Amino acid sequence: MKEKVDYNEANFDTYVSTESLLPGKKGRQAPSSLPQTGKVTVYKAGDILVSNIRPYFKKIWYADRTGTCSGDVLVFRSKQPEQSGYLYSCMRSDAFFDYIMKGAKGTKMPRGDKKQMLTYKVASNPSGATVDFIESALSQASSSSKEKHRLAALRDVLLPKLMSGEIDVSKVDLKQLNSHLEETLRPFGCHIPAAQKRGGPHPCEPPRSPNLQVTAPTGTTPLLPK
Repeated sequence: MKEKVDYNEANFDTYVSTESLLPGKKGRQAPSSLPQTGKVTVYKAGDILVSNIRPYFKKIWYADRTGTCSGDVLVFRSKQPEQSGYLYSCMRSDAFFDYIMKGAKGTKMPRGDKKQMLTYKVASNPSGATVDFIESALSQASSSSKEKHRLAALRDVLLPKLMSGEIDVSKVDLKQLNSHLEETLRPFGCHIPAAQKRGGPHPCEPPRSPNLQVTAPTGTTPLLPK
């Protein structure tokens, strides 16, 4: 996609740079800085963002919001919006990144060739069950990621206050706290076993992001827009 807006439209919550995309297909994190000049590319929820610098790092993210990105991040959009999650699962495969590297230019800092990427073929008629499963998994992964970032932000606010003594927890009754947690978690089908009360993994910790991967059969057709 090629829609551009002024750099001042970028913000830390939605801006994506090659630096903020995580290697190994692990999504994105907040950028360390924002652009100060020029234009940025617009992306929308359901788009697939791929870093075009050193493709072998396999930096890719399925957008769960609308935002902006740098010119070194390529934005792909499915011809069929309802199949955007399926397209992402295909592009997330190692085969896609191997394909990019075959057309990459440069040695020290190779860049992918977008025209060559657009010739990558995926099955254009996935089953409804496959599409529904992928969409459900991506939705759960997105919710888990947002909750993780919310809790991290809460930790960053509370921890300094705990360390400085501004918040005093020395008189907290842990038995009463565990009892309260059990009452809170019971409607969700969770309980706190004895091991957890002594300090173990949380029984309701968010699930890890699913390792989505769909192998496209041979003789398939391009699904990417030109």
